[in-house]
Amino acid sequence: MPEPQNPEVLLAGFEIFIGIWLLFMFLRFLASLGEDDNAGGGSFQPFHITIDPSDLELESGETLKVRNVKAHGQITVPRDQTPCLFRVGVLDETEGSGFPVLCHVEALRNEHGFFYYEESLTIPHQQSIIEDYPIVIVPTEALIAPRRGRRRLQVWTILCSADGNETVYAHATQTFTFNQDTYGFLELSVRDREVDKAVAELGLAVCASDGHIDRREIAVMKDFLAERLASDEEEDEERKEELNQAMKLELKRVKERLAAGQPIEIERPCETLRSQENPALLQVVYELCLRIVAADGVVDEGEQRALKKISAKLGLDPELERALRDRHLRLSMFDDNNADQAIILPAGATLKQKRKLLKAEYKKWKRRVTSNDPEVAKEAEERIEMITSMLHELDQQG
Repeated sequence: MPEPQNPEVLLAGFEIFIGIWLLFMFLRFLASLGEDDNAGGGSFQPFHITIDPSDLELESGETLKVRNVKAHGQITVPRDQTPCLFRVGVLDETEGSGFPVLCHVEALRNEHGFFYYEESLTIPHQQSIIEDYPIVIVPTEALIAPRRGRRRLQVWTILCSADGNETVYAHATQTFTFNQDTYGFLELSVRDREVDKAVAELGLAVCASDGHIDRREIAVMKDFLAERLASDEEEDEERKEELNQAMKLELKRVKERLAAGQPIEIERPCETLRSQENPALLQVVYELCLRIVAADGVVDEGEQRALKKISAKLGLDPELERALRDRHLRLSMFDDNNADQAIILPAGATLKQKRKLLKAEYKKWKRRVTSNDPEVAKEAEERIEMITSMLHELDQQG
């Protein structure tokens, strides 16, 4: 199976390609317009454009989904050697509102980030005919529509004067369908609110995983959410109020479920967070869960089960999970009967696999015994003692 393509790498390759392509197309455009319409004789079509889908192969060997915009028909200007501007944009016409569309490629966007292409050129003849001429390549993987789902995008093209009056000499539009798989740019605030609520719901579930809610755990939650909202440059007061209300309602619901002996929901907020396809967000959220568990200085069996379930539902890499647990959970937080749970051994692992993992853990903590931080050195000594005991037990099992 081929390796998944990295969109950022693809777009970087496209940036290089587009610079070379624009120069080539400009020269070809001048050559195409050098033919007077009288030279060919016969009838001609009005100016129009077509949009053809294709795969663009980059120098790296990877491919990028694109739409080739091509021009056809007659162009008429006031006189020979007329300075002009050739402009192309993309609008989302799905709801009939005509929203502009964002583009990640710097060479194909304006100062606001919306798709826009402009080229200065001189039309050599008063009347010229072009056929199947490539105007611009639209990289669909670099576009962001206003909203998610199947979208109807319109490409508009105009040829206008460059004298400041911007008199339009030719114009055309054409549409194509486009799937916006992620949030559209008008939905980003909706996404942020969904994430806020999912984080609050998951955090409170972790608070309740030991059978009660500690004020120290709630304080960790509030501090985290305050930091998250403080990063909002617009300081959206409405968003803050919505989150405060959601926290109050969820806290009330969690307390009611605890009193009734009912399980607390973990799957739903994890699914919401994982659907964002943002590994950095998932790491931050899991660290929040660890900080909540560590807030009262005790890690019990209920919290262990919750952390294990959350890690699985978020799809965290096992190595990352271990590193984060090492960072936030101390061995002294586990009671004597559950101390070995500080080190996660994969379910169903063979004795050989367990030994290999424990030996790797031993080497890792052995290096930390000489740490200048007394707490780290003390933690390392305790971990080594526990790992040695666990290895001895495995040896007795065969």
